[in-house]
Amino acid sequence: AAQPSCQPGTGCSDDKVVCGCDGKNYANKCQADLAGVAATDGACAPPPGKFTCNYEYQVPIYCDVGTQYCEATMSGNDVYPLACKPIPSTCGDPVDCSCLPCSDFYCAVDPINGAASVICQM
Repeated sequence: AAQPSCQPGTGCSDDKVVCGCDGKNYANKCQADLAGVAATDGACAPPPGKFTCNYEYQVPIYCDVGTQYCEATMSGNDVYPLACKPIPSTCGDPVDCSCLPCSDFYCAVDPINGAASVICQM
């Protein structure tokens, strides 16, 4: 993700997550401006040892690599609640989708860092 330039911005981007100069993610440029924070397009890079957990344009959360997986739960609207869940002890290393809840609907494992993500239906 791009590093913020820390220069005041102008205008707004509707549903594009931005990375604030303060290292926090904001739902859009308007929210960052309201907080008095300059921002650049795109989510902030995850901290060391973490991976990005998100669904489409939502503000991401960061899960621990190797001990957690990302779970997005389908809801009746466009916002899917996000959660970092502990990887079940029955999962091997590297994590295989077959040991994760909801993997029959959607599951992906990043081949580089082993980060796993699932989407669950309500």
